[in-house]
Amino acid sequence: MGNDLFLSVASVWELGLKRSLGKLDFDIAGAINLLPKNGITILDITLPVALLVNELPYHHKDPFDRIIIATAKINDMGIITSDIIFSEYGMRTLNSRA
Repeated sequence: MGNDLFLSVASVWELGLKRSLGKLDFDIAGAINLLPKNGITILDITLPVALLVNELPYHHKDPFDRIIIATAKINDMGIITSDIIFSEYGMRTLNSRA
Protein backbone atom coordinates (compact mmCIF):
# COMPACT_ATOMS: atom_id res chain seq x y z
CA MET A 1 0.00 0.00 0.00
CA GLY A 2 3.10 2.23 -0.05
CA ASN A 3 2.38 5.85 0.76
CA ASP A 4 -1.31 5.72 -0.08
CA LEU A 5 -3.62 7.53 2.33
CA PHE A 6 -6.64 5.92 3.95
CA LEU A 7 -9.32 7.03 6.40
CA SER A 8 -11.23 4.56 8.52
CA VAL A 9 -15.00 4.76 8.33
CA ALA A 10 -14.70 4.74 12.14
CA SER A 11 -13.27 8.26 11.90
CA VAL A 12 -16.24 9.38 9.81
CA TRP A 13 -18.59 7.78 12.35
CA GLU A 14 -16.85 9.55 15.24
CA LEU A 15 -16.93 12.91 13.45
CA GLY A 16 -20.65 12.46 12.83
CA LEU A 17 -21.27 11.75 16.50
CA LYS A 18 -19.28 14.82 17.55
CA ARG A 19 -21.18 16.95 15.05
CA SER A 20 -24.54 15.67 16.37
CA LEU A 21 -23.41 16.60 19.90
CA GLY A 22 -22.56 20.14 18.76
CA LYS A 23 -18.81 19.63 19.27
CA LEU A 24 -18.05 20.13 15.56
CA ASP A 25 -19.65 22.35 12.96
CA PHE A 26 -18.76 21.48 9.39
CA ASP A 27 -20.14 19.72 6.34
CA ILE A 28 -19.05 16.10 6.83
CA ALA A 29 -20.63 14.91 3.57
CA GLY A 30 -18.85 17.68 1.67
CA ALA A 31 -15.55 16.76 3.29
CA ILE A 32 -16.07 13.08 2.45
CA ASN A 33 -16.69 14.01 -1.19
CA LEU A 34 -13.27 15.71 -1.27
CA LEU A 35 -11.37 12.62 -0.09
CA PRO A 36 -11.07 10.84 -3.47
CA LYS A 37 -9.97 14.09 -5.12
CA ASN A 38 -7.12 14.17 -2.59
CA GLY A 39 -6.15 10.53 -3.03
CA ILE A 40 -7.68 9.32 0.22
CA THR A 41 -9.58 6.03 0.31
CA ILE A 42 -12.19 5.12 2.94
CA LEU A 43 -11.58 1.79 4.70
CA ASP A 44 -14.62 -0.13 5.90
CA ILE A 45 -14.91 -1.86 9.25
CA THR A 46 -14.65 -5.53 8.28
CA LEU A 47 -15.37 -8.68 10.27
CA PRO A 48 -11.63 -9.41 10.78
CA VAL A 49 -11.21 -5.87 12.14
CA ALA A 50 -14.17 -6.27 14.51
CA LEU A 51 -12.78 -9.58 15.78
CA LEU A 52 -9.29 -8.16 16.30
CA VAL A 53 -10.65 -5.21 18.30
CA ASN A 54 -11.79 -7.74 20.90
CA GLU A 55 -8.31 -9.29 21.10
CA LEU A 56 -6.32 -6.06 21.52
CA PRO A 57 -4.92 -5.27 24.96
CA TYR A 58 -6.67 -2.36 26.66
CA HIS A 59 -3.90 0.21 26.35
CA HIS A 60 -6.47 2.43 24.66
CA LYS A 61 -10.06 2.68 25.85
CA ASP A 62 -11.48 4.77 22.97
CA PRO A 63 -13.53 2.38 20.79
CA PHE A 64 -12.96 4.39 17.61
CA ASP A 65 -9.19 4.42 18.11
CA ARG A 66 -9.26 0.67 18.80
CA ILE A 67 -11.06 0.16 15.46
CA ILE A 68 -8.43 2.30 13.72
CA ILE A 69 -5.63 0.29 15.36
CA ALA A 70 -7.23 -3.03 14.35
CA THR A 71 -7.79 -1.77 10.79
CA ALA A 72 -4.14 -0.77 10.49
CA LYS A 73 -2.94 -4.09 11.89
CA ILE A 74 -5.18 -6.15 9.56
CA ASN A 75 -4.02 -4.13 6.54
CA ASP A 76 -0.35 -3.90 7.65
CA MET A 77 -0.43 -0.10 7.72
CA GLY A 78 1.07 2.62 9.83
CA ILE A 79 -0.96 5.37 11.45
CA ILE A 80 -0.60 9.15 11.44
CA THR A 81 -1.50 10.28 14.95
CA SER A 82 -0.41 12.51 17.83
CA ASP A 83 -1.68 9.91 20.32
CA ILE A 84 1.36 8.22 21.88
CA ILE A 85 -0.74 5.28 23.13
CA PHE A 86 -0.91 3.91 19.56
CA SER A 87 2.78 2.98 19.78
CA GLU A 88 1.98 0.60 22.67
CA TYR A 89 0.34 -1.66 20.08
CA GLY A 90 3.58 -2.06 18.13
CA MET A 91 2.23 0.18 15.38
CA ARG A 92 4.31 2.10 12.90
CA THR A 93 3.28 5.66 13.69
CA LEU A 94 4.04 9.06 12.26
CA ASN A 95 3.51 11.92 14.69
CA SER A 96 0.96 14.30 13.17
CA ARG A 97 2.42 17.18 15.20
CA ALA A 98 5.95 16.72 13.88
